[in-house]
Amino acid sequence: MTVQQERLGALLGHRLTAVRIGEILNVTEKTARKRLHDGLAAGDVIAICRAVGVNPVEALVQLELLTTGEVTDFVDADGVLLGTATQQQLVVELADRSISTAELGALIARRSS
Repeated sequence: MTVQQERLGALLGHRLTAVRIGEILNVTEKTARKRLHDGLAAGDVIAICRAVGVNPVEALVQLELLTTGEVTDFVDADGVLLGTATQQQLVVELADRSISTAELGALIARRSS
């Protein structure tokens, strides 16, 4: 069993065989074993995870195909990367998540006085 199989199995909660991986990827067991030996590509990992109900992002991090830093710089709801957002964009997002519109209006009114 490869390290990738072990880690995917740990995320899944049970052993993930080459036969099952082959079924998911629609390849023979021999091809699945070769891919496992060579190291599964990110696309294969994602397909396997989706088929077995495991979060693909978590698996990609566990398999060191993505770093935790890359994941934490993930796109927010407005499509702006947190790592590249301007200070103003971050402040607006934080305010939006933290206080109501009425509270924000009151704060602005107090600052304007």
